Amino acid sequence: MPEKKTRKQITIETHQLTVVHSANRAVRMWCEECARDVSMLAPDKASMLVRVTLRTIYRWVEEGKLHFIEAQPGRLLVCAESLLNGL
Repeated sequence: MPEKKTRKQITIETHQLTVVHSANRAVRMWCEECARDVSMLAPDKASMLVRVTLRTIYRWVEEGKLHFIEAQPGRLLVCAESLLNGL
C-alpha cells in the first residue's frame, strides 16, 4: 500500500516594539514652534524612533522640518511632536 503524503503549513507572525528611554527621565521642555511643553529627544533616540539614520535627523533639522533646541552648546534636542506629526 503506498504511503499517504500530507502537507502542513506553518505561519509565523512577528511583531516589533521599539521603546525609547534613557537613563534620565523624559525631558519635557518648551517648544517655541509648538507653543507648549513637549517631549524632547536626543537625535540618536529620534532616529531610532522613526527608523531613519542619524544623518537624516540632522538634515531634517537643517531643512527646518523638525523643531529643535540647543540645550547646551553642542547638545541638540528634537521636538518629538514635530518628529511624529511630520511623518
